[in-house]
Amino acid sequence: MVSLSIAFVPADDKYILKGDLVLGGLFPIHSTYKPELEKCWDIQGQDGIQALEAMKYSILTINRADPKILPGLSLGMVGVDTCESETISLDNTNELLDMRINKNVNAETCSCKSGDSMKNNLIGVIGPASSKLSIPVASLLRLFKVPQISYQSTSPELSDKTRFQYFKRTVPSDYFQAKAIADLLKNLEYQYISIVYEDSSYGFNFKSMLEKLAMHGNFCVGVSMKLPYDPSDSQIQHIIKTLLKQKNGKDPTVVVLILRPHTAIELFKSVSQTTHAKSFHWIATDGWAGRSFKNDDINDVLEGSVGVQLFMGDIPGFKTYFTKLVKGNPNNPWWQDYTDTDVDGCTLDKCDVEEFGILHYINDAVKAFAYAIRGMHEAYCGNIVGLCDSLKMALRDGTRLLEFLGNVSFTDSQKEPFQFVNSSEGPARYSILRYRSKKKQWETIGNFSRKFSVRCHSEVQF
Repeated sequence: MVSLSIAFVPADDKYILKGDLVLGGLFPIHSTYKPELEKCWDIQGQDGIQALEAMKYSILTINRADPKILPGLSLGMVGVDTCESETISLDNTNELLDMRINKNVNAETCSCKSGDSMKNNLIGVIGPASSKLSIPVASLLRLFKVPQISYQSTSPELSDKTRFQYFKRTVPSDYFQAKAIADLLKNLEYQYISIVYEDSSYGFNFKSMLEKLAMHGNFCVGVSMKLPYDPSDSQIQHIIKTLLKQKNGKDPTVVVLILRPHTAIELFKSVSQTTHAKSFHWIATDGWAGRSFKNDDINDVLEGSVGVQLFMGDIPGFKTYFTKLVKGNPNNPWWQDYTDTDVDGCTLDKCDVEEFGILHYINDAVKAFAYAIRGMHEAYCGNIVGLCDSLKMALRDGTRLLEFLGNVSFTDSQKEPFQFVNSSEGPARYSILRYRSKKKQWETIGNFSRKFSVRCHSEVQF
């Protein structure tokens, strides 16, 4: 099997599904952008390709629903790569804005760089995943009154409606996750911890919330250290040496890691190359908890890690849909690199993947747009089937769609009622996970909700 570590991603690479009304999708198909090479680095399976396909599958499910959710209307999508880069994210968001329905009332089509001709019918955007990217993207989309729903951005900063009026999310603010982490530490009877956080608003705000909770809780914070998203070896070694100084006797050093998968893996690789693989007990935040790790070298380092992740679930039928794509997926411009690299068990011959347990938040975002459009169709078109002129005019101003989005309610893929909290936030629900190195996977050992503290299964022993 050939392993590809670098993939060139042209600016016009898009995943296109045509429809009467189109949603943009911003996904981290690759984990890093190297500006000096003008290339994106390391294709991502769960966070990238699976997330992209989850949006397409959710849209296809809406379009094929019986009875029809959207009478005489179909949804489409344009999926683009963020490369976990603010520059690439904003460039690709600008391209999506060229397709928006209110771009030019006299123009009915736009020409993409790839040469494809598409109608100006983009009405909203799903993504990006990280708060670091959602913040600048939300600021840009606000200028053009384009509603945005993120499926994973959890920074409390994004709750500020004076700055992010057109931003919504199907996940809760990290304020509740920090409370879940603090409650978990209490359950585990950990009284002294260290924190390693990524150099971003997500990392800094989460770290600050934990430190405030420590002042009123049963634990204290020894050291707090930040890591850049793409750290150097010397920066990682400094972190490891500092953490080892916090070690108390034979007990492992308890470390809360507020990192995304790429950075966490680099840290674990460095630890695995030392004699201190068993010297740490990692507490995972949603940035890396629940991820599938294929690197055998870090398996022992992760053993026993406990973490908090957004409520884990699945999208009914998605895994079957995804595994069948091995027979051919010509519409996905990144599929060839994905199967060649075999990042999470999908190759040209077989596709045996573990469905990423938070993809259902993408499904919630698609459903929110669909039910908001349905509400607008009832209000503006009455019994007229399809895209009537009154609805088309109403959609030219994103403020009307934004209002309908804030009031949607539906049953989600977990058979739970979904409504935005305060018209813009997802409900606070989390899964408590533990990593088992023998199985090379995470197991759910408890849960946390806004109304309740951490509840661990009775059979779980820490």
